[in-house]
Amino acid sequence: MKQVDNVSLWFCDHCNKLYRVRHACTKHEKFCNRNPANRHPCFHYCIHLSKGEESDYDGYNKRTSFYCKIRKVELYSYIAERIGHPIIDYEEVDRMPLRCEHFEDDCESTVKDWDEWESERRGGG
Repeated sequence: MKQVDNVSLWFCDHCNKLYRVRHACTKHEKFCNRNPANRHPCFHYCIHLSKGEESDYDGYNKRTSFYCKIRKVELYSYIAERIGHPIIDYEEVDRMPLRCEHFEDDCESTVKDWDEWESERRGGG
């Protein structure tokens, strides 16, 4: 084992992942699934969200499509931003909201706290 002096290490503020390059850490933090700007509860639980699958004319490049039945608009998640999908530039498509007045889940109780919701999702709840 070697000990290296004067080495800068960068940690993600959301998940504590370790990086040696600041730019890599900054890019990761923007799209980290624990970043509050990427927490879409409707993505997993909202009963108004319709999920489908689309592909190009040749059958390749499949993507999951999202449609809000209440707002009547197609949506995309932070994952589309991360991969640079062209859908983010379409005017008729919105980014999936972080909070929505129409949110209704298919569970018996609504999701109140993100950490509580995440631990339930992982089976620790």
